[in-house]
Amino acid sequence: VILEDLHYLQPASWCYWQPVEHHSSWGLVEADFGDAPSQEPRAADLPHPKYYIFAHFTRFIRRGMVMLHCSEPWAAASFAPEENSIAAVITNPTHVISKQRLRLPAFVPKGRGSERRRLQAVLTEPQRRRLFVPCEVEVQEAAGCLELLVELPPRAICSVQLPNVSLIGGAESKSSVQESTTMDGVDSPEAAQAGKLRKHSHDDQLGVTVQMISS
Repeated sequence: VILEDLHYLQPASWCYWQPVEHHSSWGLVEADFGDAPSQEPRAADLPHPKYYIFAHFTRFIRRGMVMLHCSEPWAAASFAPEENSIAAVITNPTHVISKQRLRLPAFVPKGRGSERRRLQAVLTEPQRRRLFVPCEVEVQEAAGCLELLVELPPRAICSVQLPNVSLIGGAESKSSVQESTTMDGVDSPEAAQAGKLRKHSHDDQLGVTVQMISS
């Protein structure tokens, strides 16, 4: 639901309205509110797996970041202009292991060569109760832009932060008519400029293109 909202509704902020629920998995944490008015509420069970799924977004896509449009609704990416970093949330909605590529045509490494390298990321498999476990994402420069490659188990979600990136020179002028969306409505000159890269249609030159390369 979060990914579809970010992809289709393009919100400035996203709030979860039911973090704690009485003996129900509707909330992120199941609790026992007690029968007596004076009884203190207490946790009834460990946090629901979706508590960790929600953390894949809240711990990576932060206030003030510029949301980049992805061509597929099963991934989200955002850019922090002040930090020159990108945060990405990638999911595998299928029931088989999938190797996926997140292509970022508007970005290149900042002060680094084109060698491949690996970044530490976190992975959650809700059905197997593997919650926020370390994993690796491969980063490479291909065809003059950045690409992230990751192999995901079935029904898994992965989050990664990519530091030290730069906008490709001249990209702003090519997309000057595009709109921008910053999370939580925080706007800055840098965010507004970077936000011009945000595309509202599929595009293989600007914005973010997500491609599944094998399954």
